[in-house]
Amino acid sequence: MTEITSEQIERFEQNKQSSVAQLLFKAARVWNETALKRIQQRFPTIRPAHTGVLPHLDWQGTRITELAVRMKVSKQAVSQLVQDMVNLDLLELRPDVDDGRAKRVYFSQAGFDVMQEGLDTLAQMQTEISAVIGEESIGQLLSLLQMLLPVLEQTSQG
Repeated sequence: MTEITSEQIERFEQNKQSSVAQLLFKAARVWNETALKRIQQRFPTIRPAHTGVLPHLDWQGTRITELAVRMKVSKQAVSQLVQDMVNLDLLELRPDVDDGRAKRVYFSQAGFDVMQEGLDTLAQMQTEISAVIGEESIGQLLSLLQMLLPVLEQTSQG
């Protein structure tokens, strides 16, 4: 077995630091972890898995099968997570008016409060970061991400 050289390690680290995707992944992870810690101070029952469901819910309710598609996980995994969140009074299950066999997932009042707290937390973090790197830089980052996201979404579908 050959040993990894210090030159290989240095090149590896340089590649990581010059990779847009790598830096986006890392920044998103750190931002998410920080936001979750802050939200958990007010809502201690919130788990990281819960934050994966909330952004995918429509205000008019969302079927579990649609949540599974949006989250790219199995229907069984979503069902278990939704049931956990129903038990915590974050979500509600109601009959689907279009299909009597199906149910739709809705925000409960507590779930709405958590979602609003999350959005407020993200806005506060953006303000804090803006104070460090400058409003112009945050504005440029926002514009670039708004341009990048549709491109990535389009390429992921084709």
